[in-house]
Amino acid sequence: TAERAEYVRFSMPSLGVLSGGLVLRQENQALVAPYLDGQQVDLHGLLSNDSLKLGIVAERSYGTQIDAILRQLPDSVLSRHYGNDATANLLQMQQLGRLRMVLGYWPEVRYLIQQQGGSLADYQFHPVQGVARYQFLHVGCSDSPLGRAAIAHIDQLLPALRRNVLPQWYARWLDPALHEDYLEESKHFFEDQ
Repeated sequence: TAERAEYVRFSMPSLGVLSGGLVLRQENQALVAPYLDGQQVDLHGLLSNDSLKLGIVAERSYGTQIDAILRQLPDSVLSRHYGNDATANLLQMQQLGRLRMVLGYWPEVRYLIQQQGGSLADYQFHPVQGVARYQFLHVGCSDSPLGRAAIAHIDQLLPALRRNVLPQWYARWLDPALHEDYLEESKHFFEDQ
């Protein structure tokens, strides 16, 4: 984020990951149906109904595009959760019916649902309309002489890692149906760089 760039030196992009989106249980699918375009949800339109609440991890960045949408929403529609296991706790609240919708990253959410003994078939993930399919991660170090030196070294290593190693590691966390497509698309992430 721009705020972090004031005191953090960032590397070149290291990995493309699937952007966050809306997670809901199958029984709540009808809530979002009017706001779907294909599988993508109009998050701003959906949450203009202030009787709904969206569970989010407090102070977490969901990427610049989703963060911009969240800033436009009234606080009354956001249920912020703090703590080390915030996403897991939000999913438990959802499972208990205290929250209908949670914002999250599908690979992380899939893992947590399985850790909690839940069935993935009970959940649906919707990408957010207007948000790029992938967001790109960077390594960050303090903007100090040592931090800048570390980033310079990391930037030397990243071209090979992001081509040959990191996509394979990330793909292991994906829904098996997405695995091959992701690996193919990842070959083109950094072609112009």
